[in-house]
Amino acid sequence: MNPDELVRAFYERFSVEALLTGELDDFIDPDLEVELPHYPDTDAGRGLEGFKDFIRDIASAWDGWGWKFESLAVEGDTVLAFVRLQATGKGSGARSDTPAAHVWTVSEGKARRVKVYPDRDQAAEATGLRPR
Repeated sequence: MNPDELVRAFYERFSVEALLTGELDDFIDPDLEVELPHYPDTDAGRGLEGFKDFIRDIASAWDGWGWKFESLAVEGDTVLAFVRLQATGKGSGARSDTPAAHVWTVSEGKARRVKVYPDRDQAAEATGLRPR
């Protein structure tokens, strides 16, 4: 599977449950690196299991939480994905629908690294890519 197919398939299948039960393990390298440069006090853990713990912790604060894929651009093994973080507040029912960007590095058919950007323009500038 080439990098853009892998990233697109990951988002098509993504749910917190799918991630936590191992349904997405084939997409992700066990040594996945997660970078959150705009959230310096946040630890995303190490590797696939650390990523699962991180997502479990975030999702536990919401009644519904996930990413909605919008578009991507690819250059070699780098994939810039524009997504929306969609969530419903636990108890309050307040909805959140926030644009974001993920920069994936794919190697040997697995996601090896993901860098999270809350600002899509910054992600596009950092990669030189622009999803359509």
